[in-house]
Amino acid sequence: MSEDEQRARDEAGLAALEEWEAHNRDAIVSGGGPLGRTMRATTDTVTDAVNQMTVFIVVRAASLEAAARLLMDHPHMTVFPCHAVEVMPVLGADTDDEGRPTQSD
Repeated sequence: MSEDEQRARDEAGLAALEEWEAHNRDAIVSGGGPLGRTMRATTDTVTDAVNQMTVFIVVRAASLEAAARLLMDHPHMTVFPCHAVEVMPVLGADTDDEGRPTQSD
């Protein structure tokens, strides 16, 4: 893609991201951000590691599936060249083992 095409896609993607975030404001716990280089630590070594994660966001939803469905139209898949979003629960005092909220805010 040419520089002009990339710039146009970036502009469209950022506008779509702003719109998505505004529409889903109540579900967003943390806007997250881009992720950088990955390293793996064991009890013996620290080495470079590779994964497919490039950005993160934290959302609150009634279930793991509801969180996944919320992200189905995220601009990283509809505008930018990301093919999928992986969704996992953040477990804590207010979630069960599946990441479902156990109390309301």
